[in-house]
Order: sequence, then C-alpha cells, then structure tokens
Amino acid sequence: MSMQRPLIVFLESYVAGGADQVVASLLPYLVKRRPIEVFVNARSDTSVLLAKPLPPGVGLHYYAWPNIAEWANWSRQAGTSWGRLWRQFLTLSLRYPWLMFLTVLLFFRLRALAPCAVWVNNGGYPGGDTCRVATVAAGWLRNCRVIHVVHSMAQSPRILVRPFEWLLDRLVDRSATVVAVSNAVARSLTDVRDIRQVPMVIYNGLNDSFPTPPPPAVGPILRVLQVGYLDSNKNQALSISALGMLKQNGIRSIELLLVGKEVELGFQAELEALAERLGVSNQIRFSGFVKNVDPFYTACDVVVLTSKVEGLPMCLIEAMRAGRAVVSTRVGGVPELVVEGETGWLLCSSGSEELAQIFRHLLERKEILILAGAAARLRFMAEFQLSRQVSEYANLLGISAEA
Repeated sequence: MSMQRPLIVFLESYVAGGADQVVASLLPYLVKRRPIEVFVNARSDTSVLLAKPLPPGVGLHYYAWPNIAEWANWSRQAGTSWGRLWRQFLTLSLRYPWLMFLTVLLFFRLRALAPCAVWVNNGGYPGGDTCRVATVAAGWLRNCRVIHVVHSMAQSPRILVRPFEWLLDRLVDRSATVVAVSNAVARSLTDVRDIRQVPMVIYNGLNDSFPTPPPPAVGPILRVLQVGYLDSNKNQALSISALGMLKQNGIRSIELLLVGKEVELGFQAELEALAERLGVSNQIRFSGFVKNVDPFYTACDVVVLTSKVEGLPMCLIEAMRAGRAVVSTRVGGVPELVVEGETGWLLCSSGSEELAQIFRHLLERKEILILAGAAARLRFMAEFQLSRQVSEYANLLGISAEA
C-alpha cells in the first residue's frame, strides 16, 4: 500500500457538523484500497472529524492559515464605525490576492504527495474559500481526479465581489467534478453561482448501527429531540416558542432535549432567557456537544429540525436510521429525505403556530409515531445506507472500496 499514490481529502469547516461527519464515516472504507492524506485547518473545530481516532493508513496534515470568516470577525470587532469600514476595506483588498497566493502554495504541497485523486469537502458554497483554491490547485496536477463536494445551499455573491467570484466559480467548474449532497444543493449551485456543469448528486449515508431499533415508547410525555449546534440558523427558538404556545393552552406534557454545542456566542443564553420568559424552562434540557448521539435517538419519540438553511441534514438521516419520525422546516434537501405524512411532517411556514399544532396532534395520536418511525426506518434502509455512498465516491475517485 505504501507504493500506491494516495487519495487526498481536503476540508475546511468553520463549524464542525455534518460535512465533517461524512468524511469521518467514509475514511475507514476508502482507506482499505488507498492510503489517505487528510488536510484540515488547525484553527477549525475538529471535534466531529476527530471524535474517533483516524483509521490506520490515514495521515493528518494541519495547515494554519487564517480564513475569511476570521477576517470578517476581525472587521466587526473594530471599536468605531470608521474602524470597521477601514478593516472591511483592508480585508476586501487583500482577500483575492491572498487566495491567489494560497492556490500556488497548495499546488506545491499537493504535488509533493503525488495523489491519484483529490476530494475537496466544502461545507457550504462559497463557504471555506481555502476549499475552492485547493480545488483549483488540484486541477493543475497531472493524472489526478478531482471532486469538489458541496454540503449546503450555495449563496449568491455580493455585488462588489462578483467579478472575482465569477472567476473562482469558473476555475472550480473547470478543475473538478462538482458533487452536491442533494438536488436542492445542486440547483442552487447552477442558479445563484456560475457553475455550468450539472453537479452530480450523491446522498449522504450512514452505517446501520441499529439492526433492530426499538419503537417509540409512546408514554404520557412527548419526548422531542433536536440535534445541531446552537446558532440562529439552526433556529432552536422556534421549538421553544412552540412549547410556549402550547403552555398557554394548558399543554405541558412535552420535553425538548437540545443536543449540540454553542457556536454563536451568547445564543444558548438567549434560548434559556426565551424559555424562562415563556415559562417552559423545566421542559427543556441542553446537553452540549456529545460524541455519540445514538442513545438520544432511541430515547426520544420524535426528532425536530427548525433550520433556516440546510443541504441534506445528517441528523434527519440519523433519526430515520433509528426508526424515528421527524418534523422539519421545508428547507434545502429536507423534502428529499422526508415523505410528508408518511415518514414525518414538513412545516409550510416559519412561524411557531404550525409546529405547535403538529406537537399537539402527536400528543393526541401518539400511535402514528410508531407507524411513521417504521416507515422512516424502511426509507433509510432503501436509500441512505453508507455502502451506497462509499461505492459512488469510490467510483468517482477512481478507486475501488469495500463497504
């Protein structure tokens, strides 16, 4: 194996989440056929990627370059409005020359390893700018396949930087096969960015660690689980507000468990204050970051997701694997996961009233959670097994893999 040309996996995630989880899940299977070298920003949160030791045959390379998100935070921290404007001008002026420099630097670092293929794992688009320039640099290598995987909805560039963003989009488009984790993400790449190829869609998958998951207990309390880091995009306030509305109608037989670390400073305190104001603090529990979330799925009755933006949320696939129905906002690739009324329920509005109504309905007819959970489990088995994802990635990268 030491004589084989390696596969390089490059990632930069501002927040540890599903994109890192995908890499961690696939590494043990891809490394059976190729040595792998993983590049990760030492300044990033690697709690998900390195929740378990990397398998033998996987090398880890840290780089420590400042990312664009850090530059933006530095700009916002100026004490005066003029100071913020000056810092914004400075970061905008330096951003694209810096990315050009990184492209050349990465080319030489990647070339030194003589990879057979490069997989760039981009949480969002544009997301980690270093991911995009890594793709461009990898495209300069000879006899090397390059894939650029996007995990969340693409964002339209600001007017001031559109010419530079157009150039980066075109370079990424020509350098790699672009992969999206859902049809919704694929459409966003061609609709709001200058990606002209039709992105290949490969759904995320999970290993089946629940051979016979127990059905929901369906007791007197509706146990609701919400998994995801705490920030305004994940929008946990919607769930808390729904509990508050039900309390006004005398309904308090719901418990909400929020699993995930705070990534937006002060956001958990805001959620706690909201719960206190609505009088539902004793119905809500925060667990923080947990390495193994599996037991939480089997202990709950239903899983809820209230995000404003998603690609293909791993927490919903985890819920389906555990035989749990889901209630989710209708965002990104969620409708590709959830069959309305069969494996779960999709919210048509962003208000808490609809979510409160669904919770009330589930309290009154808890038996439907058993049927919906069983249907969700069957859908997971048919569409979202890890073995399918491993096979598709291995074929695309030009390596054979065992699942």
